[in-house]
Amino acid sequence: MIIKTNNSKLHLVHFHNQSEMNQKVEAQYSNLKLKLKDIDFTTHWISSDDSIEKNLKQFCDMQSIHLLTLLYHKYSFLQSLVKTSTVEKVSFHTNVPVLILPDSI
Repeated sequence: MIIKTNNSKLHLVHFHNQSEMNQKVEAQYSNLKLKLKDIDFTTHWISSDDSIEKNLKQFCDMQSIHLLTLLYHKYSFLQSLVKTSTVEKVSFHTNVPVLILPDSI
C-alpha cells in the first residue's frame, strides 16, 4: 500500500453540515475503518456550510497535504441530473495532485 511504503500519514476527512449526518455516512465510515484496520489514520469531521472545494483547499494547506485521494461514488441516472460530482468539482480546483478511487475498494 502507498501509505506504508512511503511512511505517510492518512487523514480521513468528512465535511458536513449538522443536518447531513446520518446512518448512511456512519455505515460508510465503519466499513472504511474495517478496510483500513492495518493502517494508522486520523479522522477529521469538519462541520461547515462552505463549499467542499474551499474546505478541502484550506485543509490541504493547513495539514501540508501532498496527495489528495478521493472516493468516487457513482450516482444513479436521476441523481446525476440534479447533483454535481464532488470529485469533479474538487479535481478542477486544487493544486494538490489528486488520486481518484472507486468507492468499491
